[in-house]
Amino acid sequence: VKDFIIDKDGRTPVPITATEAAPLRWSLASWITISPSSKTLAPNEIAQFDVVIRAPANALPGGHYAMIVHSPISEAAKAAKLGKKLQSASAVNPQVGTLVYVKVPGDIHEEAFIRSFQAPSWMEFGPVPMSYVVENLSDIHISPQASIEVKNIFGMTKEKIVIEPLNIFPYSTRQFSAQFDKTWGFGPYTAHLTVPFGNSGKLVTSSIVFWMFPYRIVLSVLVMFFVILALYIVIKRHIDHRNDVKTHHIEVLEERIRELEQKMRNE
Repeated sequence: VKDFIIDKDGRTPVPITATEAAPLRWSLASWITISPSSKTLAPNEIAQFDVVIRAPANALPGGHYAMIVHSPISEAAKAAKLGKKLQSASAVNPQVGTLVYVKVPGDIHEEAFIRSFQAPSWMEFGPVPMSYVVENLSDIHISPQASIEVKNIFGMTKEKIVIEPLNIFPYSTRQFSAQFDKTWGFGPYTAHLTVPFGNSGKLVTSSIVFWMFPYRIVLSVLVMFFVILALYIVIKRHIDHRNDVKTHHIEVLEERIRELEQKMRNE
């Protein structure tokens, strides 16, 4: 049995030694006894191990965590147990860990923060990726059922995204991902993140604004509109010019007819 810490990715448990675990308030390994400590299994055989947890009287309230590590006995160890010397042995020794969580009741401090909430500030098309980081400063792990509500410029809810709850261990951070599954959008959108946690109904919130606007399509439509408008103006001017020329010719002919009529009357 070993204590563990969480790696920088916020989810991978890393076993540590008893010396390294001594100053940690959530250490659990020293409370656990496994019986039996080892067992030989035939192929396809199943074995049961008893896990006994004895919490000391002065145990601090909150979460305590340990890892039960299962690993096969190496060929070298088997040979040594039988008093034999193994000529060669594989250095690979696979291990499987079972995490154990214990909660000691009492005055448990619960505190968490949203350290970042991000999305691209400008997107032409969706979906829009979003991510946020939650830091847990509680005395126990939390599994927040977070949600993101996305609203448009008019305050109308366009989508509510429910995030899968994942454990965040004490004094560690974890990153979560989500996406706004809309392909088309126009204008600014506001994403409201709500992260409830703990047993006392606490929550933390954060908001960001991002834009969706298909500018290339809009630009293409505008270019086509102005091209059609320019063609319409050119054609209209040409037609108006031809009409003006015809009108001028008609007026000249009418004037000559009047002159001829006047001349005939005079004669």
